[in-house]
Amino acid sequence: MGKLLDNLFRKAGITYGKTRWLFKSYTGTEEEAIQSEYALGRHLALEISEKLEINPEKKINELIQSIAIKLYHWVSNKKREFSFMILHSPEINAFTLPGGFIFITNALIDICERDEDQIAFVMGHEMGHVIKGHALDRIVANSLIGVVSSIGPGRRMVGGLAKKTIAKLLYSTYSQDQEMEADMFGVRILDVAGYDPKAAISFILRLKKVGTDEDYFKSNKYFSSHPGSEKRIQNLRRFFCE
Repeated sequence: MGKLLDNLFRKAGITYGKTRWLFKSYTGTEEEAIQSEYALGRHLALEISEKLEINPEKKINELIQSIAIKLYHWVSNKKREFSFMILHSPEINAFTLPGGFIFITNALIDICERDEDQIAFVMGHEMGHVIKGHALDRIVANSLIGVVSSIGPGRRMVGGLAKKTIAKLLYSTYSQDQEMEADMFGVRILDVAGYDPKAAISFILRLKKVGTDEDYFKSNKYFSSHPGSEKRIQNLRRFFCE
């Protein structure tokens, strides 16, 4: 793994020394990996929170934090941390940074009609992307290593670089297998945390209703990066057969 990543860094014109803090996420101890991943995510989260509008509504933020506490109780590795922020945006979206920094738009919360169980599934799904390693893998897979290493610990992105990086983080996608795995993690943590696991299917059906226009599904990044509704529901039904 070390040689593979080193070659990848070199192809991007980056030396091993500049990316050592990220490299530990793959080659260090579990504790070093989590710390390194958190440091990476914190830098990127700071950029996003300063460049995009955060929803200040007290009621919805309190709801999100209440759900987060219940879900986190069931995360086995307490060395991991999670932070949730609500973006004020008309776009239906949710995305995750390495280290457990999760952003959800108020538009996505609104289509759930602020149903706590459905919101909990969205949050659990995004937590799954962190715990299963998808969030960090996406940084590597979508050629963001160069951008990440250019900021390094204690440095900041500016201007066009920041906008380009944020756009990539918002719209780069996971594989459909990763999305299905995150769905299963989401419904399982939903269940053990005391929420209604059927809310997972209700949420997907709600998305399907909102996106009955196929052109809308294809143009909206959140919809287009996920497997089709029927495929996701079929996958989730495996949980109820376990």
